[in-house]
Amino acid sequence: MALLTMVLTLVVGGVLAPVISRIDLYAPYWCAVALLAIAGALIFASDIPHLKRHTESPVEESRNRFHQMLVDLQEGVDALRASRGLRLAFGQVSIAVLVLFNLYTLAPAYVSKVIGIAAEDTYVILGPATAGAILSAILLGQFLRNVDRSRVLEGSLIANGVTLLALAAVPEAMKHFPDLQVHNRITGATFSLLLGVEFGAILIPAVTYLMESTSDAIRGRVFALLYMTINGVSALPVLLAAALADNIGTAQVLGGLGVLLLGGGVGLIAGGLRVPERAPKPTQ
Repeated sequence: MALLTMVLTLVVGGVLAPVISRIDLYAPYWCAVALLAIAGALIFASDIPHLKRHTESPVEESRNRFHQMLVDLQEGVDALRASRGLRLAFGQVSIAVLVLFNLYTLAPAYVSKVIGIAAEDTYVILGPATAGAILSAILLGQFLRNVDRSRVLEGSLIANGVTLLALAAVPEAMKHFPDLQVHNRITGATFSLLLGVEFGAILIPAVTYLMESTSDAIRGRVFALLYMTINGVSALPVLLAAALADNIGTAQVLGGLGVLLLGGGVGLIAGGLRVPERAPKPTQ
């Protein structure tokens, strides 16, 4: 739930910020200040248990905390090494968030250069994608236990790749037909809705598996490693995608990302990699 909340708030903020900025350029910042104030007030009003105070010196305490962080991360790595299912689910989540971040980064250039509308109108892409992710969460929440998780992963990777290729190619092709170009918004929004559904199909089963197959003692360490990967390592491909978009074109970068996802789905099928249907005994 924490990961889904983070992702959805990121996308919803990306959708609403350009719309609100048309009222006033600084309106999104004032909204952020208000939301942070509300969050702070809610935290202040919450009943948070008090931790037992320690008397170690500040230097020793700081050193111990840094060492403990490294130990916790190492335990997370050890848990992933011990379970093929955990490694596959971990990779799923990383891929899903990486695709989202790339779409989020390239959205302004895509809507202005490919669809041909103002860069502030990124809600044309991000809005349907958010709706699709929510729809996917609702559907998978109802039917996930009755479907083959491996098939969901393979199918969603292939579908995501095909949809990204279509998102890149179809509006570009429609430029050669002036009568069809007026439908660019609808075309982009439709493919973005599909991307959102497919994003949820990649992310939600993987997060569910990570939660079910790890014990309380190790789950926090695995997710700490996951957040570090998402926020650290994933920044490099996003920066690379942005640089490539400036040099070879936004549509070409989206198409290349689609080819990579398509290849990943085919590779999973060919390699026979599968996520177990039932979560194993939680990793200690």
